[in-house]
Amino acid sequence: MEKNNELTTTRFRISNFKFALLLFRLLAGWWLLPLIIIFITAIILSVAVDLAYAIVALMVLLILTPSLMAFLYIYYGLAPNCWMNIIDKELYLSSSGIEIKMYIKQKLKNIEESFDNPIGEEIPTENDSSILEGNDVENVEYEIEERTKTIEWHEIENMNVSTDNIILSIKGKPKGFLYIPISSIVNISKFLKELRLKINVSA
Repeated sequence: MEKNNELTTTRFRISNFKFALLLFRLLAGWWLLPLIIIFITAIILSVAVDLAYAIVALMVLLILTPSLMAFLYIYYGLAPNCWMNIIDKELYLSSSGIEIKMYIKQKLKNIEESFDNPIGEEIPTENDSSILEGNDVENVEYEIEERTKTIEWHEIENMNVSTDNIILSIKGKPKGFLYIPISSIVNISKFLKELRLKINVSA
């Protein structure tokens, strides 16, 4: 079947910072609210009642919050349904779902290891100054590995459309999301029409 170019996007990705903000906004909002309430309450009590309540506020700020942030990153951020947001990709809406073609950059190896090296002989590494000598470290060569992934229509739980983006909530454990900038869509009206039709049918 020939691909309909009006149901595709150009290549895009989001920044790591924006990805972190979306993780908190979409997946950690209900975690943050109790922590904020406890922190503010402890600060008020430390001023009005006893300075010891400041210890509670510091525990929330320095222990609980970083622990939850680490859990959020490991459990959600590294999951396939979230991780794909920070990868260069193109989308295509097919009859089965959203087909994602990802372009993953990998560093080219500077030294090819072989098994005929004498035992005990040190093999230079990429960080070896002798390798980097005379080369611009910033101009590291990469190879592109292409991977494909399909999000089936029944996996999409919700769609939120704004003036500059579309955010799709993805079912599963853990849950995920797909951020699509409006600027990357080839034909916005047809793309949105197809999205709404398929998601409503599969719901």
